[in-house]
Amino acid sequence: MSTAPCVPTNVTAVRNCQQSSVMLSWAASQGARNYTATALSNSGHRVDCISNNTTCNMVGLRCSQNYSVGVTAVGDSCSSLSSQAVTVLAAPCSPVRVTGSLECLSNAVSLTWDVSPNSLSYNVLAIGRAGDRVNCNNTAPSCQLSGLLCGQNYNFTVSASDTSCQSPNSTPFILPTAPCTPTNVQNRLDCGTNNLTVSWDPNPDPLNYNVGVRSADGIVQTCTSLYTSCSVTSLTCGQDYAFTVTATNNYCRSPPSVTRTIRTVPCVPQLVQGNVDCASNTLLVSWISIRVARTYAARILGSNGYSNSCTTADLSCSFSQLQCSQQYNISVLALDSQCNSTSSPAISVSTVPCSPANVATNLSCNTSTAMVSWDASLGVRRYTVLAAASRSFQCFTNSTTCQLNGLQCGQTYNITVLADDGNCNSTLRTSATMTTAPCPPVIVNSTLNCTNNVASLSWVMGNGVVDVVIQASSSQGYQTWCRSRNGTCDLVDLRCGQNYTVQATATGVRCVSLASPASYIVTAPCAPQNVTRNLDCMTNSVWVTWGRATGAQTYVVTALGTRGDNATCSTSNTTCTVPSLRCSALYTFYVTGSNLQCRSPASSTFNIQTAPCQPTAISADLSCANSTAYVTWAPVAAAVQYQACAQSTDNNPLCCQTTNTFCTVVGLQCGSTYNFSVQASNQVCRSSFSQPYSKGAVPCPPSELWTRLYPMQNGMQVLRVSWSVIVCCEVEYLAETSSSQQGNEDTSSVMRSYWTNGRVFEFPLSCNSRYTVTVQSRNLAGTSTPSTAVNGTTAPCPPLGITYSIKNGSAMLSWKASVLATEYAVYELKGAALLLVCNTVQLQCNVTGANRSAIEMTAINAAGQSNPSTNIQDITQYRIRRGLKGTNSFYEDETDVSIPVLKIGNVTSNSLYAEWNSVEGATSYSLVVRQQSSKQHSVELSVYGFNSTVTDLKPATRYCISVYAKKSISTSPYSTPICVKTGVQI
Repeated sequence: MSTAPCVPTNVTAVRNCQQSSVMLSWAASQGARNYTATALSNSGHRVDCISNNTTCNMVGLRCSQNYSVGVTAVGDSCSSLSSQAVTVLAAPCSPVRVTGSLECLSNAVSLTWDVSPNSLSYNVLAIGRAGDRVNCNNTAPSCQLSGLLCGQNYNFTVSASDTSCQSPNSTPFILPTAPCTPTNVQNRLDCGTNNLTVSWDPNPDPLNYNVGVRSADGIVQTCTSLYTSCSVTSLTCGQDYAFTVTATNNYCRSPPSVTRTIRTVPCVPQLVQGNVDCASNTLLVSWISIRVARTYAARILGSNGYSNSCTTADLSCSFSQLQCSQQYNISVLALDSQCNSTSSPAISVSTVPCSPANVATNLSCNTSTAMVSWDASLGVRRYTVLAAASRSFQCFTNSTTCQLNGLQCGQTYNITVLADDGNCNSTLRTSATMTTAPCPPVIVNSTLNCTNNVASLSWVMGNGVVDVVIQASSSQGYQTWCRSRNGTCDLVDLRCGQNYTVQATATGVRCVSLASPASYIVTAPCAPQNVTRNLDCMTNSVWVTWGRATGAQTYVVTALGTRGDNATCSTSNTTCTVPSLRCSALYTFYVTGSNLQCRSPASSTFNIQTAPCQPTAISADLSCANSTAYVTWAPVAAAVQYQACAQSTDNNPLCCQTTNTFCTVVGLQCGSTYNFSVQASNQVCRSSFSQPYSKGAVPCPPSELWTRLYPMQNGMQVLRVSWSVIVCCEVEYLAETSSSQQGNEDTSSVMRSYWTNGRVFEFPLSCNSRYTVTVQSRNLAGTSTPSTAVNGTTAPCPPLGITYSIKNGSAMLSWKASVLATEYAVYELKGAALLLVCNTVQLQCNVTGANRSAIEMTAINAAGQSNPSTNIQDITQYRIRRGLKGTNSFYEDETDVSIPVLKIGNVTSNSLYAEWNSVEGATSYSLVVRQQSSKQHSVELSVYGFNSTVTDLKPATRYCISVYAKKSISTSPYSTPICVKTGVQI
């Protein structure tokens, strides 16, 4: 059995201030497997440290705490008692709640903070923006720092110390010092306004500056600024001022800048007087000054550009050697080294009168008065002034000036001055002329151009007018003017919607007339603004609103259609409805305002697309095969989508939608009648449905037709037509054939059967005919379209122009081509037997040995053969008659026409070249081209030369070509046909 380990001894503790830890060590205990060190603060905070050796670094201690530390040895089964306790003081905490205040005058800062437990002293550090540092140490939680720089933001931090450890710095406390005194203070005095502007160097911090200006009598004026200058106004003239500049932030005001002084602009001299010494004709000018200036300058201005001045420090000044009977304008100004005052108001003084000579006039343009002056005559007591024109005026005076009142405008007066010494009138008459101000123009016409608001005015003006100025002012303060010399003028820049008062003034050589009687112009209204609109799709009406336009009394809304169909509405309000616009139309809208004279410009335009028109031209093609209807209609302008519907009397409507002008409605019932209608849409509005188009679901036409031709009898063949059955209730059929006899287009005909429920019908057809057969079906829903046509030809007619001739012992039978014939057969009747003489595709045959009177021939094609023809003309006799020509006029028109000799040249895939010899007396030729083994008729070309190129032929097809000559009323027989095959098209 083992005992518990011994209690650890010699426990020591060493603090690490930087890491807030304690390194513990102790002497080894016998029987100890490991050790546990425990630190317990006076506030109950506990920290443990376990170690396998005799040291342990205890971390996690809280600042400013007193810890009691003991070590326990741990054995295999038991632990020792704790060692004797060791006291450990943790490093001080950083001071908190640092605050301070600034003493503005000394820039000293007093700081305070909360006590940091176990601290014995504190250190305060202040760091300025410029990097300067100030320290303060104290054992109490407060400190005062002096020697701080002005205009700085300082960061203040505090750390606590227990002589062994020092805490981290506290959170910085920021406090600005008082602003520095503004430097480089400058000033500038505005001599014109007497305003003082003070400036200084800028500061990096945002400050508020104050300029204080103090007059000599103690009156203080200030101005403030956030910038580097400030102006002080309303300073007293001629005053000495002292001024300083201070800067303030949110805490302190800086010391004032160095005091500077300035004297303001001198005061204007007052009560200026001028007195003339009659004996010497010297003018004495005097004045008073509110504040004494350094010097004064008096100035007199006389006629003819006379000017004189004097400068003095006194309050008077004299002028000598002045002319007699002159009027002088006197003004005085004060001077100093920096600024001069403005001149005093001018006063007038007249010198000693002269004898009545050099009469002068001074016309007052606005008052219709004239001041007449002259040289004084010695001893004169009274003067009489006469002004003569259409109406005369006079005035009396004992001075050398006299005012004539009530002068008429636009007159030239002859002025005469008479001197009177009390006993006699002067004998010398001195005269002058004077023209008064022009009479006001009379505006006789004003016309406004409503389009551009330009007013054209005309007026009547009197004598002596240089030009006329027209001035126009509106009730809202708008003004414009124009100037003219020719009696007319245009006022431009007139504002819309204004009432202008217009007056004219005339300018003479010296004067401007009074204003004319007022004329008035009302300009065109302004264009309406803020136009809005709304379309009623049902009625195609547009409701338009707008803001009231200046000067407008009524309004017109105009809608311009792209097809010239325009619409308007008028109102005195600011809303209006344009009704019943055309459907599917694009309209451009604008609004104009009107007054009694003019219409405004149009407002900004806008476009409206009206609702689509009702679709028209509705058509339906019903397919009996699949019970559908292919519905079509005419396109509707501006429509982007359509809906087509089919409505029967006993079923719901069947509809389809499309963006095209066709649509397929499915699900129709055979035998029912449907009303088809269509509706158009433009994505904004829908049209009404179209007028219904009625059509029944009629049965299909027969899908198959069969034809059969019976043998030719008397030039006629019977065509038997039959067809397939239609599966639909109560179906009837109608067969129709149309035919035309080839070579005789006037024989075309149409034959129809009656409506029958049978499926066979027969029609008689002529020889040489092409025919087309169709069949229709019907029931109560209507009649079907015709079936697919079956085309065919009948057997040919007998050949015509059959001639018999004997030449060189051989008998030849020739004939004209029978249309639609592909070959010919010549027979000889011997008893009851009919013997074949020849069978050919040519138009002639050697019949030597055959009985000419027993010969008959037929034309043949795939439909059968013609009736036999025995109408044969023996032309041998005509050759005999040829010798009689010239001796008997009876035979002249019976001249025999030779058969042309045909040659075929170049043959291509779709053309061939044919040429022949010239036949004596022939006027033209006919070229016959026939497709071999074809039921189609041949093509006959009339040619007036000896060759022709035939085009539009089929490739790889065999054609037979012949030619005959034409002369007057007779023709030659056909040439022997030449058959060729066209080439293969590549």
